[in-house]
Amino acid sequence: MIMNSKRFLTGLLIVSAVLGLVASFALTFETIQVAKDANYQPACSINPIITCSSAMNSEEASIIAGIPNSMWGIVAFTGLLAVAVLLSIGSVMSWKAWAMILGAAFGGVAFTVYLYLISLFKLGTICPWCSVIWVTVPLIYFGVVRLAAQSNRDDDLGKTWPARFEKFVAGLDSWASFALIMWYTILILGLVVIFWEYWSSLIG
Repeated sequence: MIMNSKRFLTGLLIVSAVLGLVASFALTFETIQVAKDANYQPACSINPIITCSSAMNSEEASIIAGIPNSMWGIVAFTGLLAVAVLLSIGSVMSWKAWAMILGAAFGGVAFTVYLYLISLFKLGTICPWCSVIWVTVPLIYFGVVRLAAQSNRDDDLGKTWPARFEKFVAGLDSWASFALIMWYTILILGLVVIFWEYWSSLIG
């Protein structure tokens, strides 16, 4: 299947990384403008519901070391892009490298879910650039898991992988598609249910 091909998966990572970088740079730019001018109106703030202002001004906007999340996003997506490009040209990763990549992907998903829940249940808004991250990060996890599993089966280096790690990657791979479907189901349902009154007003 095309979705399991290495070319497709590395392409998926590259596109997702670029989209993540665009969203991170845009949020960083808007954050800097707001810091410089309190009266600045971010382009991503369309109305009280579709807005990034509340996200940028919240406590959760700078969780690590007081640095805006978007700046950490620039670092993370740049690293992902570098890894994706290396994989696309045939580079072989050791199992330790894959362990770090998988750990980073899982951490990214956990962070994304956390911020998604904060947006819905605490802020009550939909940040346009944040929603790009909600969509792309789970795709990155899916691509990383599938590529790790393929590396395990196809690369000569895979012969040296510890049996436990090999089994762990195989387990992640077996659930990757289901996890992706479940996430998008939760994502869509959450947006529809929590903001039903807003969507209804648009229809009406």
